[in-house]
Amino acid sequence: MTMEARPLQLELNAGASTADQVLSLSKVKVTTTSELIAVLTEFARAAGFPYFALTARFRKMGARYALAVFSNFDDGFAKLYRDNNWAVSDPMIERAHSAVRPFRWGEVSYKSRPQRRQRDAAIRFGLTDGMTVPLHGPDGQGIALQLAGRRPPVEAAAWTTTAGHCLLFLAGLYEPVEQLLRPVGDVPTLTPTQRNVLSAMAAGKKPSDIHKALGLSARSVNLAIAAAIERLGASSREQALIIALAQGQISWMAPTPLHDEGPDLLALS
Repeated sequence: MTMEARPLQLELNAGASTADQVLSLSKVKVTTTSELIAVLTEFARAAGFPYFALTARFRKMGARYALAVFSNFDDGFAKLYRDNNWAVSDPMIERAHSAVRPFRWGEVSYKSRPQRRQRDAAIRFGLTDGMTVPLHGPDGQGIALQLAGRRPPVEAAAWTTTAGHCLLFLAGLYEPVEQLLRPVGDVPTLTPTQRNVLSAMAAGKKPSDIHKALGLSARSVNLAIAAAIERLGASSREQALIIALAQGQISWMAPTPLHDEGPDLLALS
């Protein structure tokens, strides 16, 4: 799913130091997924990297977790990532959830065949080298920022400084991202039609195709989307998907049944 970043009034000084820009970005109020993507785009640019991915893992209802990936990776790579369900075996995500310090991609081992296929595909799409900076919260929750490009955009001696900037930035994002994935309060239950429509959207189908797949009229699909947004208290289709996924009401991998344990994946790119 490709998300278009809406411009924010960030008021960054082009002549300001990277540290000052990071400090400004860490204070930007983020309340929607579009705003999150816009802030991530500006931070990656300030850090000198063309690509970013923010992974977030927060506990939802019961003992299960919601796992989301927000990125500007190439659509081709994002599709391969979703279609092959690489999130299940992604060594970068596994290490980010256990590492206590930032790490460069060269430190990660790709042992299995799916992992090596993922690595080779990433290289083809310009994700040759990068760094991952984790920020852990309580109870196994946390967020991690990946910055990538074809070549290391910063000198080796500057990686530590860049990692420090990332931690400052992530500290400001932690609570807003948690709220996006785990809204406060009770969320009303979606109707079967609303769940089916949102599940199809989360699986990558366009609204114009959903009515054919579900046997609904185009108007019924649009009404179901609008009603779901209102019922979930969301401000956009993207946020409605995140809320529904975080609450366990839909799965982007439908019709595959959800597992009793482990993360559910929402890949936003």
